[in-house]
Amino acid sequence: MTADRIEHCTVLVPVELTEDAPDTFRAAVDSLIAKRSEAITLDCNRVDHLTSSHVKLLWSARIRCAEEGVALRLKSNSEYVWKVLKILDLDEFFIRDEDVDADPIGVVPAELIGALDGYEDTFEAEAESIGTALERFLTYLKSISVPVGTQYVLRTLFYEVATNIRLHAAANPAEQIKFSAMLDSSGIVLTFVDNGPHFDPTEFDISDFSYQEGSDGRRSFGITILQKLADRLDYERLDDSKNVLILERKWRMSQWIKQSSHSAL
Repeated sequence: MTADRIEHCTVLVPVELTEDAPDTFRAAVDSLIAKRSEAITLDCNRVDHLTSSHVKLLWSARIRCAEEGVALRLKSNSEYVWKVLKILDLDEFFIRDEDVDADPIGVVPAELIGALDGYEDTFEAEAESIGTALERFLTYLKSISVPVGTQYVLRTLFYEVATNIRLHAAANPAEQIKFSAMLDSSGIVLTFVDNGPHFDPTEFDISDFSYQEGSDGRRSFGITILQKLADRLDYERLDDSKNVLILERKWRMSQWIKQSSHSAL
């Protein structure tokens, strides 16, 4: 296969899944299949965090290529794209286009714990507000030297919970979400409070979920990500008017690489 052929067999995975982005992506994949491409590479290098919506898009491409006998490769310079696919038991369905360097998931240095104030924020349950709130949260995590691996996990949890609230509060797009993060020596606890419709992500049994070659996609990607990335997931409905979802992510002490007490790894 020539360099020119390889170049034209690569499809960029969209970072922002705007209204037209999924259809444009699928059309690009279908076009390469129609041209009888021997292999297609999905380039995820611009995707800074893999959401359940991205996963569904990748899975739909995987199904189309499997149906047509086209090899599908996935290109990403981030180990965490593969981490999300692995917790969903989907990594075996994709071929790595290149090796990636593992970035250890670390822990906040013990001497910083106790010197940190809790983080609080309130934002609307709509896409733009969620995006800016996520950036504020990431700025906070960077300011206290949370390692990049842990940042990736926390941003994934934040995005999936906030987006899920937005989808269930579609009838009231101005719905507000109250968010807080508290750190201690064992980990970080994220709390989301909203007064949208009742929805308990802990009631789903993900052990019953399976992935078949002929499947047309999964609606359960987001819930599976939450249950597998969080070390603790608790839900409570207060006075039939508020949802309280608590997630805990423990520090991975064995993987901590400490360059200095103030460095962001």
